[in-house]
Amino acid sequence: LLILLSIIWGSSPILIKKSLSTLTPFEIGALRISSAAIFLSPFFFKVLNQINKKNFFLLLLSGVIGNLIPYFLYPLAQTQIDSSTSGVLTSLTPFFALLIGGVFYKQKIYKNNITGLIIGFIGTFCLIFFSTENNSINANLYGLLVVLATLFYGINLNLLKYHLVKLDPLTITSTSLFFISPITIWLLISCRSPNFNIFEEFILTQRKIPQSI
Repeated sequence: LLILLSIIWGSSPILIKKSLSTLTPFEIGALRISSAAIFLSPFFFKVLNQINKKNFFLLLLSGVIGNLIPYFLYPLAQTQIDSSTSGVLTSLTPFFALLIGGVFYKQKIYKNNITGLIIGFIGTFCLIFFSTENNSINANLYGLLVVLATLFYGINLNLLKYHLVKLDPLTITSTSLFFISPITIWLLISCRSPNFNIFEEFILTQRKIPQSI
């Protein structure tokens, strides 16, 4: 299961890069969230009556900071950076999760944790600003969008750990995605180009191979 999860998670930057050959960053983000929300909607309606109404706002907040914002930041960043850089920068998520947990939730941070945080921060800085594949400061700065996305992931992980711990993962995922799906569906309908066709674009994406992945 962990191997399958690693393949799915690791292939995400590559698939985003491929999709950018035919879709805009906003279309990619909106499609990912909308399709996932539709797929999980049966689970949402099944558990809806079991969810405490007090958790609705927290689930909406989790959807926004853990899905909505990062899912737009990643494709936007990859208009200028390669998928491998994006994938490596994503590993900063534990860095921010630990940092936020220590600062705001008084989570214990040990010396090994601090050493890892410092090394991770220095490595990320070098990766963004001294990458040989990025030829401009503008391109390097786009890597900060991925860092920002991992910051939101870190916030969301602490939100789930300390405020929504009583809910199971499927309930959290299906509900948070369903709550934010009206925003992404509206974006798909109102912001798409006149010639945009989801099925044609999907087929073209599979046929086209971008110059750099």
